[in-house]
Amino acid sequence: MPDANPQPLISLIEEALGYEAEAFGEDHPVEGADLVEWFAQWRLRAQAAVAAAIGNKTSL
Repeated sequence: MPDANPQPLISLIEEALGYEAEAFGEDHPVEGADLVEWFAQWRLRAQAAVAAAIGNKTSL
């Protein structure tokens, strides 16, 4: 495994934990359609970051 910079993966995890953090933390409703749209975009960035971290530029 190459010596990868973990910062992109850490940033993605922080982004996921921060998304609607107050709503989740306070048990408030979160708009499902917005969550699905956000997750779809986040997932693409996460796939690319994981692939880069393991040295595989193809899709997972």
